[in-house]
Amino acid sequence: MIEALITILTGFFASLVTWFFARRKSLAEAKSQEIDNAVKNADYYQKLVDDWVERYQKIVAELDRASEIIKAKDFQINELMDSINHLTDELKKYKQLKGKS
Repeated sequence: MIEALITILTGFFASLVTWFFARRKSLAEAKSQEIDNAVKNADYYQKLVDDWVERYQKIVAELDRASEIIKAKDFQINELMDSINHLTDELKKYKQLKGKS
């Protein structure tokens, strides 16, 4: 009877110890998996941010180029307007000379 009780208690305590260490191992694995998932999420969001930064820089560069083009066109328009005003003045002078003759 005592031998059966010792066998049962030995088996019970062995199972208890095994369960305890297996539980610790599974908790450690779960924690490790959480950390891996957090790292993967951080990498994913970092790639998104890097992509957004790259797109933002491209857009800013395009806007800068467009702004330079607009400035150049404004300069051309001002030169053409000055030329038109000058030619208009010359035409008025020509008409005045033609009318007096």
